Amino acid sequence: MFNNTGLSDCNRGYAQGLNLEIVHESVTPVYTSSVFDSVGAHIPVKIKEKIWAGEYIDLNILLKSAKDLATDSQLNGDLSVKGGLLTITPQRQSTITNLHVWTSAFIIFMDIVLEKWPNKGQEFLKYMFNVRLASSRGYGSGWAIYDEQYRLRKARCPQSSWAELDLELWVMYVSTSPRFAHSDTNSFGGHKGSQYVQNTKPEQVQRPTASCKGYNFGRCTYGQACKFEHKCFRCSGNHPIGACKKR
Repeated sequence: MFNNTGLSDCNRGYAQGLNLEIVHESVTPVYTSSVFDSVGAHIPVKIKEKIWAGEYIDLNILLKSAKDLATDSQLNGDLSVKGGLLTITPQRQSTITNLHVWTSAFIIFMDIVLEKWPNKGQEFLKYMFNVRLASSRGYGSGWAIYDEQYRLRKARCPQSSWAELDLELWVMYVSTSPRFAHSDTNSFGGHKGSQYVQNTKPEQVQRPTASCKGYNFGRCTYGQACKFEHKCFRCSGNHPIGACKKR
């Protein structure tokens, strides 16, 4: 441990210039969780208070162990000096894109909220159902962005119900193909980053192995957008069955 008597006059003056404070405190052992504890018992009160206050948090934090939360939660970031103060800027956690992992994290989040508001259980179950539905019906990891943006909006409007579907976010991230860029919702027109700019790359249509019945009998109207192979039933050639020379 450092103390004031161990600092030279030069170092003491430098520390005072940065408003550094020498703190003496004991180290408390990390609590070992019990199988009888709630799923959110390992989360520090400081993080719980942020959740209870309606603030946005990265769900990744809730998946850390009690030991990691006790030692790293306040020191994991970029060190910088701002206004003469030594500051640690937390690093942004990556978005959870695995539905199973997200569900585990959200159950812990829900458990913490229900400590204060046990009557909101149905709202959270409905929200979890909506996100899982988005995962099964949407494109790629759009469901994860929907969840992230939904909770950011919830922090700004905490009185709204978790059971309510945000139709704007659903259209933007779940039911819309990712070929439409919408990373910058404040841009308009044809500028780079606008949500109205369409990717000019042609989309590759994933076709099943079955040949198109309509194509073979001259009735397919989908053209290149058809989800079936435009090949001959008989020989798999690039022509309808009526033009096949194999008999």
